[in-house]
Amino acid sequence: MRNKLLSVLLLAVMITGIVPTAATATDSEILYQWNLSVHNSKSADVATLEYYRLPEYMVNSDDADTINLALSITADITSDYEKVRAIHDWVAENIWYDIDSQITGSTHVLNTRRTVCHGYANLTAALLRAAGIPSKVVSGFALGVSGSPADFYNVSETTANHAWNEAYADSRWIIIDTTWDSNNKYANGVYSKQAACKQDYFDISLADISKDHRYLDYTDYDLINGLIIDKKTNEIHNMTDVISYKESMIEIVIPDGVISIGIYAFQNCNNLRRVFIPQSAKSIDDWAFSICPNLTAIFIPYSVTHIGTNVFWRSPNVVLYGNAGSYTEAYAKEHSLPFIAEMPNDVVENPSTWALAEVNTAVTAGLVPQSLQSKYSQAITRAEYCSLAVALYEKYTGEEITERKNFDDTNDVDVEKMAAVGVVSGVGNNLFDPNANLTREQAAAMLSRLAEAIGKPLPKRAATFSDNPLISSWAFECVGQVQAAGIMRGIDNNIFAPKDPYTREQSIITMIRLWNKVDIG
Repeated sequence: MRNKLLSVLLLAVMITGIVPTAATATDSEILYQWNLSVHNSKSADVATLEYYRLPEYMVNSDDADTINLALSITADITSDYEKVRAIHDWVAENIWYDIDSQITGSTHVLNTRRTVCHGYANLTAALLRAAGIPSKVVSGFALGVSGSPADFYNVSETTANHAWNEAYADSRWIIIDTTWDSNNKYANGVYSKQAACKQDYFDISLADISKDHRYLDYTDYDLINGLIIDKKTNEIHNMTDVISYKESMIEIVIPDGVISIGIYAFQNCNNLRRVFIPQSAKSIDDWAFSICPNLTAIFIPYSVTHIGTNVFWRSPNVVLYGNAGSYTEAYAKEHSLPFIAEMPNDVVENPSTWALAEVNTAVTAGLVPQSLQSKYSQAITRAEYCSLAVALYEKYTGEEITERKNFDDTNDVDVEKMAAVGVVSGVGNNLFDPNANLTREQAAAMLSRLAEAIGKPLPKRAATFSDNPLISSWAFECVGQVQAAGIMRGIDNNIFAPKDPYTREQSIITMIRLWNKVDIG
C-alpha cells in the first residue's frame, strides 16, 4: 500500500510535467495523502459499526461504572455528534496526563484519573461505546512527542508514539484527540490545570490533523466472524490482547479462504467448545488451541497437512474430527489424541461478526433457549421471541410464571406466559399469529413491556428516527424508550424501519442489552 501510494504521487508529477520540488511533492503533501488513504479505508457498514460498539481489550465499555458515567454525561442529549462532544469534553477536563501512569486500560484510567495518551484514547472509546456510539482507538506517530521530523514524515515507519480516536456520528468518522485537548498535567504528586479543556482536536479535519499526526497502516487486516485475518497471508492472528470477547466465544466457524491458523491464535479461549475449520486451510500452527479447557470438538478437513507443536496443550477434552486416512488421523494417533472419522455435512450458522460477542454472552448467561442457538440471521417469529422474553423474566425474578392466557391459534406455553404478565396481547379476535415474523416495532413494544413487567420500566422518551411517521401509534412511545435506553438502534442513516422483520441475533442482542440494563440498574 505504501509503495502504491508513493508511486501514484510520483506518477501525478510526471503526468503534469511539474518538477518534483519542495513546493509540489512535499513531505507534508505525501503524508496528507497517506493519512487520507488510511482514513478512507474505514468501513461504515452495519456490521463494522456494531463491532465498534462492543467492548474489547483495554476498552471496557461493558463496565458498570463506565456505562453509568456515559449515560450521565449524555443525558438529555439526542444527537450522536453532541454526545461525542460531551464525552470528549469530559475526558479532556477530568483526566490528567501522567507520564508515569503506563497502565492504560479504560477502567484503570477511570478509577485513577491519570494516564498517558493511550489511556485517554481507551477511556474515550469506552465511554463512546457505552453511549452506543461506534469508536476506534487509532495508533500513530505524533510530531513533537518523540523521534524526529524525519520519522514523522516517513510513512513507511511503523512505530507508534501516540493514540487518538475516531467516532462515527453524522454518518461519518470524525477525528478527536482528547489528550491534546486536555490541559491537565500530573507530576511529582502535583496536579496542575493550565486552562480549561480545548476543542482544537474535536472533529478536526484530516488536513489539519495531518500537520502533526500520522496514521499507522491498519488496512492489511479484515475482521471476519470476530477473527483478525491477515489479508496478505490469509492467516488468523493471535487473538490474545486483540479481541477481549474471545472469552465468550462458544463455537467458531472459521470463514472459507483462511489458509493458516496462526500461532497462539485461540489460546486461553476458556469457553470455546467447537471449531469448524474450512477446506481452504492448510496448517494449524503451534499452540493455536492450547489452554482451551472446554474445547470438545474440532473439525479438521483433509486439506490440513500440518499441525504444529503443542497445538492442544492443556486442552484435555478435545476430540479431533476428520477424514479417514487424513493427516489429522495420523497426527491424532501420534499424539494419543481421540479421533473420530466424521465430518459435518452442515455447519450450524454462527452469529454475524457484529452480533457474536453479545449473542455468546446471552447464551452463557442462560438467556437463549437451545432452539434459538442456530440460524441466527433468519427472521424470528412472534412465538420464538416470547421464549426469549420468558427466559429473561424468569431468570431476573427467580420465579416461574404460573399464570396463563390462552389464544385460539396456539398452545405455546411461552406465549401464554407472556400474555399473562401483559407483555403480549395478540393480534385481535383472540388470535396471536405465533408463526408470523416479528417486526422491529413489535420487538420494541415487547421489550418495553417486559421491562415494566419485571418492575424496571424504561424512562419515557420520544423516538428521534428520521422515519418516525412510519411507526405505528401503539408502538411509538415504546420505540422511543428502547432507543433512549440504547437497547435498540436504527439500521442506518437514523432509519428505524418499524415494519421490517427482526432476526434471531438482533432479538438476542437486544435482550442481553435489556438484561444488562436492569441487572446493573
